[in-house]
Amino acid sequence: MTSGLKKVFIRQIKDTKSRFISILLIVALGVGFFVGVKAASPSMKYSANKFFEANNLMDYKIMSDYGFQDDDIRSLEELKGVMQVMPSYSADLLVNTGGANNVVRVQAVPESSYGKQPINELNVVEGRLPEKSGECVVESNSNTSVKYEIGDTIELLSPSDDKEITDVVKTSTFKVVGFIESPQYIAFDKGITQVGDGSILNYMMISADDFAYSRYTEVFLCVNTPKKYESSFEDDYKSYIADYSSKLSSLGVDRVEVNKEAILTQAQKQIDAARKEIDFQKADAQADLDDGKKQIQEAEATIAEKEQEITDGEAQIKASEEQLAASEAQVADGWNQIVAGEEQLNEGINEYNAGVDQYNAAYFEYMAQREAGEAQLNQAQAQLDTYGPLISGLQSIIDNGGVLSSVLQSQFDSYITQYNDAVAQVDAGRQMIADADYQIAAAKEQLDSSAAQIQAAQNEINIQKDNLTAAEQQIADGKVQLEQSKVQIVEGKVQIEEAKKQLADSKAQLEEGQKEFDTQFTLAEDELNQKSNDLKNISNGKWYIFTRDDNPGYTSFAEDATRINGIASVFPLFFFIVAALVCLTTMTRMVEEERTQIGTFKALGYENKTIAAKYFFYAFLAAITGSILGIVVGLLILPKTIFHSYDAMYKLPIFAVKISIPVIIIAVVCALLCTCTVAYLVAYRELKLNPATLMRPKAPKQGKRILLEKIPFIWNKMNFSSKVTTRNIFRYKARFIMTVLGVAGCTALILAAYGLKDSISVVVPKQYGEIFTYDTMMNLKYEGTLDEKKSLKDAIDIDKRVKSSMMIKQSLMNGSKANDDKEVQIRLFVPESLDKFKDYVHLLDKDSESDIELTDDNVVITEKLAKLLNLSVGDTITVGDDAGITVDLKISSIVENYVYNYVYLSRKMYEEKFGEDLKLNTALLKLTKDGKAHEDEVAKDWLKKNDILVVTSTSYVISSFEDIISSLNSVVVLMIICAAALAFVVLYNLTNINVAERMREIATIKVLGFTEKESANYVYRENIVLSVIGIAVGLVMGIFLSNYIVSTIEMDIVMFGRSIHGISFIYAAAFTLVFTLLVNVSMYGKLNNISMVESLKSVE
Repeated sequence: MTSGLKKVFIRQIKDTKSRFISILLIVALGVGFFVGVKAASPSMKYSANKFFEANNLMDYKIMSDYGFQDDDIRSLEELKGVMQVMPSYSADLLVNTGGANNVVRVQAVPESSYGKQPINELNVVEGRLPEKSGECVVESNSNTSVKYEIGDTIELLSPSDDKEITDVVKTSTFKVVGFIESPQYIAFDKGITQVGDGSILNYMMISADDFAYSRYTEVFLCVNTPKKYESSFEDDYKSYIADYSSKLSSLGVDRVEVNKEAILTQAQKQIDAARKEIDFQKADAQADLDDGKKQIQEAEATIAEKEQEITDGEAQIKASEEQLAASEAQVADGWNQIVAGEEQLNEGINEYNAGVDQYNAAYFEYMAQREAGEAQLNQAQAQLDTYGPLISGLQSIIDNGGVLSSVLQSQFDSYITQYNDAVAQVDAGRQMIADADYQIAAAKEQLDSSAAQIQAAQNEINIQKDNLTAAEQQIADGKVQLEQSKVQIVEGKVQIEEAKKQLADSKAQLEEGQKEFDTQFTLAEDELNQKSNDLKNISNGKWYIFTRDDNPGYTSFAEDATRINGIASVFPLFFFIVAALVCLTTMTRMVEEERTQIGTFKALGYENKTIAAKYFFYAFLAAITGSILGIVVGLLILPKTIFHSYDAMYKLPIFAVKISIPVIIIAVVCALLCTCTVAYLVAYRELKLNPATLMRPKAPKQGKRILLEKIPFIWNKMNFSSKVTTRNIFRYKARFIMTVLGVAGCTALILAAYGLKDSISVVVPKQYGEIFTYDTMMNLKYEGTLDEKKSLKDAIDIDKRVKSSMMIKQSLMNGSKANDDKEVQIRLFVPESLDKFKDYVHLLDKDSESDIELTDDNVVITEKLAKLLNLSVGDTITVGDDAGITVDLKISSIVENYVYNYVYLSRKMYEEKFGEDLKLNTALLKLTKDGKAHEDEVAKDWLKKNDILVVTSTSYVISSFEDIISSLNSVVVLMIICAAALAFVVLYNLTNINVAERMREIATIKVLGFTEKESANYVYRENIVLSVIGIAVGLVMGIFLSNYIVSTIEMDIVMFGRSIHGISFIYAAAFTLVFTLLVNVSMYGKLNNISMVESLKSVE
């Protein structure tokens, strides 16, 4: 290329920088998305493999029916190809977390041997490894829902009642000293176990010395794999491992035989020791029986003595009761007498009081009369005193011989008579007063005597009361003593009854002991004899050889990476094709636009190859720059983003991008082919013409009538602008096809991304809203028949928070098509009753979505299981468990299901096919409104029951699956963003080309008087119509693309939906239409800046 041409080349890039940048960006998007997404799956596997190599992940894990001894380990170390051997211990135990008994896998901390790195070396995230007994490290908190802190104490529980925890570990309590990451467990799913509900919550590691086993439980191996195997995910590595497994199996057969002999010898020693022990225990037990008989005889004599004492005591109590009764009668009589005496005393007091009142009245009356009498007596005495001297004078006169006159004599006689009468009256009055005084004194004396008698009677009554009160106290004390004696008698009787009961129990125990003695020692001897016979007929055990593929986290991670690769095989390819087509169109149009310049260069004498090189290098520079930008950005962002979108499911501490040179070369070569080659070929096609022809515009194609013009009914009603737009759209068929395909491709990509999101999001509401309608599932600790679980069932039904319940059997088993080796893990589901079943599980036909009824005669399987095993109605599925029991079931119906693979059987069908009674292990609950509001309390309360192992609410399951599905949603969002970006760039590029090649046409309509808005609409209408057509085509394409991607990335245990929501069609169309409008807006300035003069004279 000459210097002049170089200047033109540089000026061309400057003048067409928007086109150059658009080509660069569309190449960058196509290459970046293709390389980035294609690198995601290899990077995921590469990162995992680096972690496995850094931590020396085992190639094999071997387990044995007999365990392992040091000789087994030495044999493995001597096996050719074995690089490293590490024996270890493990056990699945229970730990109580949050009120629930969950399964925890307890393993020994990996230890180095011969100075080599330990197999399955741990990454210590925080803290340290155990240094002494009773210390442990647990899974990092970021990997599990169970959160511990350093210093916490974990108490391990035995998973079964017939085994003590100390049979497994020497101490049951461990202190957390650190958090770890293990290459064995990169997923939250730790696999399944026969303990608990079959799922492992988390893992912990302790010192090997803390295990109580006498033999190793497992052995880890690393073998010398060929260096050519860069990754353990490669099929060649897996083939090598599978081939090497035969060597291990052969060694296992020999070692098992050796172990068998050692076990036989050891077992025979144990049998002999057991016989001696039995004989010793037999003699010891017989001595205990004899001692028991003697104790029973002594107890009988003691009871007889106690009974006699009770009889004597009862007689004494009876006599005391009679005596107390007599005393009570006497006291009662005494009280009666006191009452009578008090009544008499009260009467006497009343009479006394009445007498006192009479005495007082009479006394006062007497005193008044006495005073009056004395006054009269005094008056009479005065009269006597008056008459006395007169009479004495008269008497002396008479005595002296005097004679009185008749008058005086008469008066004297009268005086004598009156005097005598007065004297008599005075004497009589004095006598009366004396008599009255006597009577008063006598009455007074009588009253005083009565008062003394009353006081004496009162004193006597008080004394009698005190005596009776004392007697009553004595009686009360006697009664208390009597009651105490009765209580003692009752207690004595109770003690005697208890003693009799104990004696009876002792006799029963003695008899039972005798029977047990006879039975157990007979059984023990029979068992020993049976064991001796069994030793002679013992079957060979086997080694169970597991590879990395048997690790659920390892396998599921590889499957998820493969699914991403499936997306990368379709979505980026389609993405890249759209980008490539647009690049091809862009370069073709660019060369055709510059045919005048090509003619000028040719006329100036430039060689064809030199002229073509100009366009080649233009395309090359845009393509290579875009490719580099896309490769760098794509590899830096997309693989890491997709990798971390699975953080909810996996935890890998290492991420590294695996750069695939072939993919990069393919992407870059395709980008160059779609740009450079097209530019070069189109340039050479134009260069075949002579300069004069090239310097003239290409003759327009002959005008043709379009189909719509032949329909006058429509065409004649269209306005001028609509007719022009319609002609332009269908006139340039290449532009029409490329624009429609470009827009359709972008729309299809956006719809496919939304469709994938819809297909994923439908899983949870469908499964746990329409199919499973229960609220809570309780896993029982022990299986049992319906009769055995009746008490638990009744307890559940009387819980006010539970609306209804149904017991079921749910078991993890393996399913396969008859005569086919492919196996799929299934869940056998057997309800206690068909009447209740439809209230908890709603079965819908996979095609018609009509209701399917589970009956005693049909077998129902789920849709995903049917697809995995290529089953249809009428085929036979073989169902088996780990014990080797298999049954064949003829399929009656296939139903819609999204999570896990189920086989539904009735109780009758199960018992007929498996030949055993149905043993239930799960309870399904429907909760009331209050129960749903307090699910945690319901779970906590029921976990306190001995028969309940795990309680899982539907809301918790929904939350768990949403975490899993969110990983894919992150990828979907990334796809939507990239598809949207591509849509914008494609539309911009196509519109830019459309405007560039129609500059003269737009300038012409401007000259004809079109306004700026009308000129812009002239172009916009075509873009919008073409976009609408492209959107319609893209929506149809998107349906097929979405279904293909969904079927590619599905997991074995999950089936995604196959429907796309109506809103997703709207979103896809709206995104594309919005980008169309944005592109139109961005082109407005360019359309306005078109110079009418320059454009119209460009030909000259």
